[in-house]
Amino acid sequence: MFPLLSKPAKALLKRLYSAIFRVSLPSDRLLYAIDEPRGRSPLRAIRGRCVLRGWAVLRDEVDPPRVRIRVNRALYPARVIPRGDVREALHRSPPYAEACGFELALQLDRGAHLVNVEVEHRPGVWRALSSEIFLSLGLRQPPAERIDYAAWTALDTAWRPLEREVFEAHLAVMALRPRFEIFIRPGGDPAITRESLARQIYRDFTVMDLAAGEAPPQGRDPAGYRLFLRAGDQLTEDALYAFADRISADEAVDVLHGDEDLIDAAGVRHAPFFKPDWSPTYLAGANYLGRAAAYSNRLAHWDLLERTALIAAIGADTRRVVGVPRVLLHRPLADAAGLLADAGRTLTDLPSVEPEPSEWPRVVLVLRSNAGRGDAARWARQSNYPRLEVVHAERDTGKVVEPWPRPAWLDRAGPGDILLLVDDDLTPAGPLWIQPLVRALRDPVVGAVGPTLIDGASGRSHLGLSNDDGEPGPIFEERTGLTPRTPRNVLGVSRACLATRMEDFVAVGGLIRGLGADLEGLDYCLKLAERGRFTVHTPEVTLTLPRWRPSRPEAITWHQQNWPRSCARDPFYREDALATRPANHVVTMKVANL
Repeated sequence: MFPLLSKPAKALLKRLYSAIFRVSLPSDRLLYAIDEPRGRSPLRAIRGRCVLRGWAVLRDEVDPPRVRIRVNRALYPARVIPRGDVREALHRSPPYAEACGFELALQLDRGAHLVNVEVEHRPGVWRALSSEIFLSLGLRQPPAERIDYAAWTALDTAWRPLEREVFEAHLAVMALRPRFEIFIRPGGDPAITRESLARQIYRDFTVMDLAAGEAPPQGRDPAGYRLFLRAGDQLTEDALYAFADRISADEAVDVLHGDEDLIDAAGVRHAPFFKPDWSPTYLAGANYLGRAAAYSNRLAHWDLLERTALIAAIGADTRRVVGVPRVLLHRPLADAAGLLADAGRTLTDLPSVEPEPSEWPRVVLVLRSNAGRGDAARWARQSNYPRLEVVHAERDTGKVVEPWPRPAWLDRAGPGDILLLVDDDLTPAGPLWIQPLVRALRDPVVGAVGPTLIDGASGRSHLGLSNDDGEPGPIFEERTGLTPRTPRNVLGVSRACLATRMEDFVAVGGLIRGLGADLEGLDYCLKLAERGRFTVHTPEVTLTLPRWRPSRPEAITWHQQNWPRSCARDPFYREDALATRPANHVVTMKVANL
């Protein structure tokens, strides 16, 4: 765009640029370079996204200085990257540290943005290396298109013969070969199930047809695994191999599960259920593990009625449960209701027994409002929770990302209390909205709970937070296909309404401010996850907000830089998997067993 301007316009723009962004040159003590974006111009046009990358060293120090990047008024710490080329080129003795590079991926809204790269020249003294205006023209690429399940299964069917050759080659060198005991319970045609077992690539298994009166063996191989099928189920030909492959990678695994769908008499597949990773809260309300699951004989024998014992045995140790992101079992179409029940789409379990009012913990409702002037009396009237105290907090509207200072209201909370962060502009659907949030926190592995939030402007329901293709945002009800009926574990919940224990809040250092409600809540929940805590969305509670505001691109960039692992994969949300091709099965231990 700049080259198209007339010469007088270019000269004027350069003079304005020099007047606005004139900075003192760094001293000889500092060496640096900005590698990307390349070149220098007063106005740089980008397509929404770009990467800032460079390096910086201090002549008299081995360790590199800290680098931060200011986008408008928001500050972001740059990600440290190794730069061996710089270390070799400068020929210093002792050599500079290799981690002298920095980079930051930017995603900018349409419009002009001022971007400054700053380096800590001396402790507490920051110096600007470069200042540029980025003109964002918006993203060029269209959003990903969803494909229907028929096209998805066509791709999956085409890949399986190619993968079978790899699987069979792996069997010849597989060091650990676990044995499976498969129990067929009554329900449908057992011949269909036996035919699917005859096609298995992995052959180390025995079958016991409980419907035909066959009794299970008295002894139990502690290194073996058990599967419980229903007559009429069809295991895919690579199902047992997929489980054995994961076990050979880690023989300490106790539970393995794969995805499921329905199949009709013509062989057409319907209604896939893509399962999350280990989700104890979800399992307590619905048997999401389903029938495409294998259980180690080290665990006590259990069935659908003993899920509580399994949850207690596994606890928060996610390494003992492995999910295979692949459809491994087809249920008969007549069992559609059973699949919905296992997925938690229908209410099948009796509600838990609630404690007496005297046993409810005290809840400190932190009412966040402009200037801290929320209507505490209104919130006290809108809840019949027996032990409730309302305190005020000022809603932050700044855009500088930094930790919250210790709030004064935290001194009002004591050990065992529940902190309930609520924005004043929300409206609960009824008076019994606090009890389900507190009830979920009775589980010691749960660290945060959030409700369903309804956008008053669009009417869409938000069911927690996820990372959709690396960009965090709400899980919308229409994208999940069916409304969940039971509490589920999710990656995070919005800070607009979030319940947590006071001890957990203090242990993780509270909240980060400057990110907006969604990302502040997600950042807090990810810090809890590092301490072995789970986050829960409960559909039992519904609150309405006037208008949902999406996260700012600068805040999304901050989150992506600080939580790259969560952006790469969401362990709890796979409902939108149809937007991508079927996941190719990767052999886990092929090289290690050679």
